[in-house]
Amino acid sequence: MFFALAQHRFPLGALIATMVVGLSAAGEEADEAQSAATAPLPTLSAARLRAETLVYKLEISVAGTRMPAEATLAIAKAQVKREGGTQAAWRISYREEGGVIPRSIISIVRHDDLAPLERHYMYDGDTTRLMFGEKTVSDPDATSSQPMPLPQPVLASWEVALLALPLADGYETLARTFELLQETLHWKAAVVGAEAVSTPAGTFDAYKVALTSLDNEALSGIAWVTKTAPYRVVRREAPYTVEFPNGRVTMELARIDPTATPPAPTQ
Repeated sequence: MFFALAQHRFPLGALIATMVVGLSAAGEEADEAQSAATAPLPTLSAARLRAETLVYKLEISVAGTRMPAEATLAIAKAQVKREGGTQAAWRISYREEGGVIPRSIISIVRHDDLAPLERHYMYDGDTTRLMFGEKTVSDPDATSSQPMPLPQPVLASWEVALLALPLADGYETLARTFELLQETLHWKAAVVGAEAVSTPAGTFDAYKVALTSLDNEALSGIAWVTKTAPYRVVRREAPYTVEFPNGRVTMELARIDPTATPPAPTQ
């Protein structure tokens, strides 16, 4: 398998793999999964992003045990080295303290259309990088792996897409993401309502967005995204990670920290 070496580098790789539950879609979801495999990706608006640092309060539930944690989402402009020189980009860094294992996920996307350039996974001190080309994805640190073809473009991540989708009443779209252990996943995102959401950071008018996994129902979740600028996810209920779909996490915006210094841009 393409990422066999990458999985081996994780201390918890074997445990993570055993916790992934594969469920086959049926009926309408099967039809939508087929459509999501080839449908054009939704258009993302880079103008909806802003450089800031958001701090979230988390409640994680895994195997009947509940634990508090805190997460930081730092959004910053960056310059990254690519073939032929440097390229303007956005760097979206998610760092979690507490929880099951220390982890960070960094998405680096093109500055204009937010297409994925790189994705870094840091679990318990180990790092795996994915590098995205126009039609391939590769792990440059895996000595024996070959680039994997991507027949269709994918979104960088839902951390990026939820902020940049043109959400409105009745909006829905099909999409694809690429995850380290699960490879290509197919999704339906739909606005299912609008609510005033109270969080430790305040009360926000938000769209309620259902993220439905068309491959594995356990990966589905709900996010609340502010209806007007500045666009932020103010609450989210989701699997703990795509590698731990049986665990669940609730995230609430705790504070907006304009004075925080985001991590240094990747060179």
